[in-house]
Amino acid sequence: QDTTTKEEIVLVINTLLEPVTGIEAVKKRGQSVVRCSVKPGASIIGKTPAEADIRTTYGGAIIAVQRAGRAPPGKLSMLRFQVSDVLVFQAQDGSPLIKLLEL
Repeated sequence: QDTTTKEEIVLVINTLLEPVTGIEAVKKRGQSVVRCSVKPGASIIGKTPAEADIRTTYGGAIIAVQRAGRAPPGKLSMLRFQVSDVLVFQAQDGSPLIKLLEL
């Protein structure tokens, strides 16, 4: 089976992301900004955003990353995720990431 079900997406998102201080979402013209941290054991650890297929899997784009309270050096596209990285996503209403917030 080559398609991903909603339940699989929710399971993956729950596994990969945990709230930093509660998931924060700010709506603006059909867009939301969501801030999450990478959990130990997450499948994205050691991968770049492209390798983790973030945009397709979660329906959002990473717009910023913080590591130990600071932006890591280098290009975001070359960054390899680590435990406790804080990811800031921008997602449209209806994306799997936003649907998770509505649960």
